[in-house]
Amino acid sequence: MEDFAGYKIGDTITIRDVVKDIIYDGDQNLSTVKFNTHQNAYTLLVFKGDVRSRIEVNNRVTLHFKVVTLIDSFEYETLEIVRKWEEGVYPTIDDYLIK
Repeated sequence: MEDFAGYKIGDTITIRDVVKDIIYDGDQNLSTVKFNTHQNAYTLLVFKGDVRSRIEVNNRVTLHFKVVTLIDSFEYETLEIVRKWEEGVYPTIDDYLIK
């Protein structure tokens, strides 16, 4: 369960951060992108395909994510990408990358 204070379902959150690492798994055709969120913490985002042709380590990227319900009929929020992961779907980075 997540609560995005100040945001409601249907809102869009824009995140701008520097890519710290990209790991591509060719067997699964998935890219894991690492961002340093805080001094001792980081965020991992997983995308379908090889994102290394779209973004690079040490470059700043801007991504946008829609706030959606975590589970239908409940008012807990999450990001659309997280809900897709929970459903076993990995979207491409182009679904979220702002050029």
